[in-house]
Amino acid sequence: PARIGYMLADSGARVVVSDAGSQASLAQFGVETLTVGELGGPREPGLTPIDRSTPDATAYVIYTSGSTGRPKGVEVGHRALLNFLWTMGRRPGFDGRDSLLAVTTVCFDIAGLELYLPLVRGGQVEILPAEVAADGLALRTRLEAAAPTVMQATPTTWRVWLGLDRVRAGRPGRD
Repeated sequence: PARIGYMLADSGARVVVSDAGSQASLAQFGVETLTVGELGGPREPGLTPIDRSTPDATAYVIYTSGSTGRPKGVEVGHRALLNFLWTMGRRPGFDGRDSLLAVTTVCFDIAGLELYLPLVRGGQVEILPAEVAADGLALRTRLEAAAPTVMQATPTTWRVWLGLDRVRAGRPGRD
């Protein structure tokens, strides 16, 4: 709670998008909360969203782990984000035929790739709940069912999957 409170105060956030289970704990920080479900409602007819973004404007702020003991907000600009996404879309490649299984917490910078790349390239993304992403067997089950064409994960997540293969093969030790 202290870290979250610090980041909300430091960023000047007034509205937070969260899941329904987090709304009560966020209320203590004096921010308005919206659930993801509340965002998908219909727009009034005739209203067109206003795009005030520029290439140099901030797309989002992500907070570092705080090696100095205090988290630091790092601004990621639209130009940097789009350059990254379009480069990854070209090589290694991602297009409208692809799907991605998002397993990374949004607190980690590479989550931007998982969330935005499928959207800007016309593909699909499935965002896994944290409890599934953290459970090796549940994650493997979902991975096999979803059969994504693209997957990225932390080394720890890859090690979990490799460990499951060794256990299935009767070799629980490290190779």
